[in-house]
Amino acid sequence: MTRGFPGAPAPAGMRLRIVRSAVFAIGLAILIPSAFAGSAGDDWEKVIALDAGPIGELKSREQARTVTLQHLAKQEAALGDFLKNHADDPRVLNARLRLAHLLATRGDLQPKPGDTEAARKILDDIEKNPATPKERVADATFGKISIYMQSRREPDDAERESLLGQVRQFQVKWPGDKRLAPLLAEIATLFDAQPKKKESLLRDALPLAENPDLKKRIEDDLKRIAMLGQPVELKFTALDGRAVNAADFRGKVVIVYFFANWSPPSLMGLTPMRELSRQPGVQTIGISLDETKIPLEENLKRFKIDWPVFFDGKGWESPLIRSLGINALPTVWLLDRKGNLRTLNARRDVEGGIRQLRGER
Repeated sequence: MTRGFPGAPAPAGMRLRIVRSAVFAIGLAILIPSAFAGSAGDDWEKVIALDAGPIGELKSREQARTVTLQHLAKQEAALGDFLKNHADDPRVLNARLRLAHLLATRGDLQPKPGDTEAARKILDDIEKNPATPKERVADATFGKISIYMQSRREPDDAERESLLGQVRQFQVKWPGDKRLAPLLAEIATLFDAQPKKKESLLRDALPLAENPDLKKRIEDDLKRIAMLGQPVELKFTALDGRAVNAADFRGKVVIVYFFANWSPPSLMGLTPMRELSRQPGVQTIGISLDETKIPLEENLKRFKIDWPVFFDGKGWESPLIRSLGINALPTVWLLDRKGNLRTLNARRDVEGGIRQLRGER
């Protein structure tokens, strides 16, 4: 899913996301190697010297992945040298947390159970050691939650509830942790089908959120929750000149598909949305967040999209988008036959949602 925020420009092209959002990081940077052991101070400076990451423009997802894996190998060597040569240094705990983060990140990039399990073991040892300072226990616990989230991108019901339980325990133990607000907001994305749980998580996150973009994202999510069960007003002139009014489609199940050229996941969804729109009693409306018309028109032609598409060239700042609280792509809304919003995001099972609204099993 591509996430966006009001006030942020729409990406010009494909975003290269090497790991998940910042909430999935332990909150510690890691990096670069040392060929020869020196003083603890010198070796530590070498570890953190390139915390900004690999230097240079990365032109493709695969190139970014390759360069990152190479860089992680250098980081691992540097941290290994430090831990081996300076076992009594007070920064050892920090180094172990960094190493756990590194292993979890690499395990996410090239799935190998060994890396993920090694990261989890390091964090378990830190968490259970009675000599570990309280704030470092919080780091380790947060890291374990991050690993769980990384390894379950499409969690089933049991995994989702387990994750929720872990997050709630973290909330009780460390209610003032600055990572709590983004963590709660991120977990809330897993509960689109359970709006009451989602709303509870968001309302807990909102007063803790310090980042203005995060606050806007949470407010958007709460806005959409408040719209559930209510009629959605959509009136616009489509890209092809058609006058569109969602009220005219009463009696049909309406798919409202939010997408953009610069969001590969939402482009991938155009084909299944096209096929669903051909079912009897179904109407699809497209809402584009693109800022340039010609590439959009080319893709609509390429994907053989014949349903009406909204476009105003304003991206995330479109008055329509802001009024609807949309902050992630793809987003799929389903309107029932009376025009009421029935889903926060049905993208995981649009067909099942349509059947349900038709009264089918």
